Amino acid sequence: MKALLSSPRSGFTAKGFPRPVFLPSAQPARHDTACAGEPDIGQKGPIVLRYTRNLVGITGVVTVPSMDYSGPLPEMMAPTGLGEAVDAYLNAHGYDANSRLHVMHAWRENDGLADFISDMCGKGMPMAEAEWLWCLLFHNN
Repeated sequence: MKALLSSPRSGFTAKGFPRPVFLPSAQPARHDTACAGEPDIGQKGPIVLRYTRNLVGITGVVTVPSMDYSGPLPEMMAPTGLGEAVDAYLNAHGYDANSRLHVMHAWRENDGLADFISDMCGKGMPMAEAEWLWCLLFHNN
């Protein structure tokens, strides 16, 4: 089974993470990095810096060392008003502005964990992420 998961033909890595999908793009945006330690350029393939996503899934990939970007351009995100920890979580996971609005609405309109999870899962967010996000919201608001 492990050999199947780590197979280059498989859509998942040996640890079960989805392999990056490089979408065709007319002109990928270039980003400069201010990191002191650069990754080993001699290794095979790009390193995934982060994914960009909406509630349903991954919409793009930012990679290192070339810092090539494929997918929709990341937007400058305004604070959600739900706390720094929540904003940091949404930023780290690359959630787009529309998804952030759904999170804000779900938090304000639902009465508890079950309703929040049902709302977010109905929009496409995985249940485990919705539970984690609700706990983060609950402890920071």
